[in-house]
Formats: sequence, structure tokens, C-alpha cells
Amino acid sequence: MITHLPPAHGYNAILVIVDMKLKDYIAIPCTDSLTSEGFINLLIKHVVSLHGLPEKIWSDRGSLFVSTFTRDLYRKLGIKGNPSTAYHPQTDGQTERMNQEIETYLRIFINHRQDDWPDWLPLAAFAYRNRVHSATKQTPFFMTHGHHPYTGVETHKSLKNETAEQFAKRMKTISQQASAALSVAKEAMKRKYDRHRREPQDYRPGDLVYVDSFHIRTDRPSKKLEDKRYGPFQILEKIGASAYRLKLPRKWKAIHNVFNEVQLLPAHPPEFPNQPRPEVAVPDILDSTKEPEEILDSKVVRGGLQYLVKWKGLPRSENTWEKRTDLVRSHKSLLDTFHRENPTAPRMPTIVVPPRAGNRAILRAPNWEWYSTDSWKHWDSQYGKWKLRQFFGRLQYASRGLDAREGGNVTN
Repeated sequence: MITHLPPAHGYNAILVIVDMKLKDYIAIPCTDSLTSEGFINLLIKHVVSLHGLPEKIWSDRGSLFVSTFTRDLYRKLGIKGNPSTAYHPQTDGQTERMNQEIETYLRIFINHRQDDWPDWLPLAAFAYRNRVHSATKQTPFFMTHGHHPYTGVETHKSLKNETAEQFAKRMKTISQQASAALSVAKEAMKRKYDRHRREPQDYRPGDLVYVDSFHIRTDRPSKKLEDKRYGPFQILEKIGASAYRLKLPRKWKAIHNVFNEVQLLPAHPPEFPNQPRPEVAVPDILDSTKEPEEILDSKVVRGGLQYLVKWKGLPRSENTWEKRTDLVRSHKSLLDTFHRENPTAPRMPTIVVPPRAGNRAILRAPNWEWYSTDSWKHWDSQYGKWKLRQFFGRLQYASRGLDAREGGNVTN
């Protein structure tokens, strides 16, 4: 997504969607306040209606693509979302490169006031689709439609009308050639990238690593004097080919705990006995967690109570159902306000004990003046008497049983 553009026709941003194989793209003018619901609407209008549902979507970790609304909708539609790992834009490199090309085209053709850039987006798309791509060796227009567009400068030649079988065979050959060209291009890009890339470090669960601090915002005033790395942190598991899940402290809950290998550095133990062990550098992270604004509804799910929460600063598409146990401690006032305004909504059952007749108290307050030193002596003597009565009672019971047995023997 291209943001921070000058306002024009009510837009100040461009949503860029790239086809990974055909190398075609769709540039949609929008605003930088686009919500997840708005993103899905644009996706249906400009992509699904023309090309069908995508199988997989690569994206960065922006709030539009990793929100609860977007992930739930992906799951319902059978779309596999693949957001990039933290601070690793290479995962979505094609879109980043396409953004640069669109910016270059607009920079050349827009007017001095820069307020007509939305008008140039269709022409930029036509110029790009009619240009041979270096990876597929074909134009995106030809890869999509099977023929080149009419530009007004073609020579009029009589061509033989091909049959449907010949057209299908030609399209299959073109697709195979494009796939082969893409493989060659990927290998070339990999070789170029590996020239400046260090050998990957293989970590195992339990290893300690440092995290690069370049992309992490803390509460310290100057980034220039900030630590270059934080940690060490423990590795929990390996995800994919080069990503790892770390055990981060609780106060870092606003940071995604999966990092690419290029953001990690191994933590080595001290080499000498008198060398101090490194302390764990864990600064406070600027809190970007969601704050509940209002409780909208409640329901009972499997014997537990859940509330529909409206989050502060987020649209209604981001409303989520949260458990009562997650809200009652820190946001009990919101729950009380909701039930006061909606007395018939589902709530936790309460037991009301009616008062006794005559307003008699259930519990009596103890008379602390009565509990003196002499009172304990009194209870000690009472306990001693009770033990004596218990002893003589048992003795008397035993003697009666003995007499009964002896009387029986004499009779026999």
C-alpha cells in the first residue's frame, strides 16, 4: 500500500494488488484510513468479481491484513493468508517493487500541484501490462487474455483464424514457458541476494539469541543512543525455513514473537570464569494494544459468558467476542454499565439471601471484652472435665460388656 500521497479526488493512498504468476497488478485509489472491512470490499469489487477468489495472499503485517476480521473471513472463504514475518519485507518483495514502479510513473506525468495522480493510474496500468516482463518473457496482458491489446499502431496483416484446440494448446505452452522463466528469474534473484547475505544460522529450541533493535520502538527518547540488540531470549520452535518463535517477556505482548533469522544474533556464554554474564536487556515497549471502549452485547457459550467489545479507535468490523474472565478484572466498570443499561441481557447468575424474620442478624459480632486471659483457663478446665467423662464412659462400657460375656459363659 502506497501512503502519504497528496490529497486528490478524495484519495491519499493506493492499494496495490499483484498477481504472483502473471505479473499483472491492480492499483486501487483509497485513503490511508482504510479499514479491514473496506479492504475486503475493494478486494471483492476489483479482484474477486473479475478474476475469482485468490488461493493465497502474501502481505505485510499491517493491521488491514492481520486483523481478526480479515483472518476470520480468509478462513471462511478458504483463502490462505501469508503475512510476512516481523520486519522482513522480502516476503512481499513483488509488491514493494511494484510500488516503486507506480511511484516512478506518477512522478513523471502528474502536474505541478500533484492533484491528478488518480487520473494517471489506468494509463500506468495499460503501459505496464503491454510491456514484456523480464521474468515471464511475456506481457501481463498477453498472459491474462491470450492476445495483445490493440494500441492503434499495429500493422494490418491477414492472420489465419486458429481453432479452439490450437488456442488452448498455445495458451498452455505460454503458461509453461512463463513458469520456466519465473523459475530462472527466481534463481537469478536468489544468487544476487546471496552475494551480500551471510550464512544462515541454524538454531534449536532452547538456544538463546539477541533480537535486532532497529525496528522496535521503546519508551527511550533517542533511537540513536539505544541498544543495538535486545535479549537474550529463548527460542521455542522453528517455523518454516528461516523463522523462529521466541519466548518474549509479558511486557512485550504488543510485538509478534516470530522473527526471521536475519533479525537474530546468537548469544554466546562467557569464555572466562571472571567474565560477568550478560544481563537481559528488556526495555518497555510503546503499548499499542487495544483498549475496550464499550460493551455492546452478551451471550452464553458452553456455560461461559462472553461480551461483544467495541475497541477504541477501531471500526465496528473489529468488534470481537471476549470472555468475561478477561474483562472482569480490569474493565468491570464497563460490564456494570452494560448490565445497568441492559437489564435483560445474559449475565452471571447471582444468589440473593433474604433477611430472617424480625431482622435478626445471621452472625453475631464477637464480644472481644469477654475473650480475656481468664476465659482460656475456663475452657481448659472444661476440656479437662470432658476428657475425664469420656474416659470413664468408655471404662463403664467396657465393664458392662465384660459382665455380659461372663454371665453367658456361666449359663452355658
